[in-house]
Amino acid sequence: MLALRRNVYSQVSILSRGARFFTTSLVSSNASKTSKDNAATNISNSAPEFIAPEFIAPEFIKKFSAGETYDPSDLKLTTFDRPAEYRVDKFIKTGKDPIHLWKDRVALSQFIHPDGRIQPKDLNSVRQKTQRRIAKAVKRSRAAGLLPYFHRAPELLPIEKKRSSIY
Repeated sequence: MLALRRNVYSQVSILSRGARFFTTSLVSSNASKTSKDNAATNISNSAPEFIAPEFIAPEFIKKFSAGETYDPSDLKLTTFDRPAEYRVDKFIKTGKDPIHLWKDRVALSQFIHPDGRIQPKDLNSVRQKTQRRIAKAVKRSRAAGLLPYFHRAPELLPIEKKRSSIY
């Protein structure tokens, strides 16, 4: 009577060529078979199946300095929080005020959907204060009759090709 044990290899961290690789491997076998035939088939099927190592980007690996204390949860990749990527406001970077753009219909059309709605700040990549100023400039331009209410500026609309009179 052969009794098979289940072997589980733990997570392995390999340092190779300056990058860390993470791999796990499991041996899949059934526990305690009584028949010799079943045991023989399970031995051939119980070869370890290795999963290909996956690359871990360096920004996900926390660096510890000498003498620093750490919690075991700091070593887990599941609890890692990626640092937030900050958006740069175009108007703050250039130093321009969007309210002064109310006369420039082509510039304001960048912040308007094709159906005429003002785009949200997430699509414009601007802060909330700048978004309010853009909305104010668009409303001023519409009130002055420079910008249409239901589509972008005509300069930015696709040009339709004229049909030839072959018919």
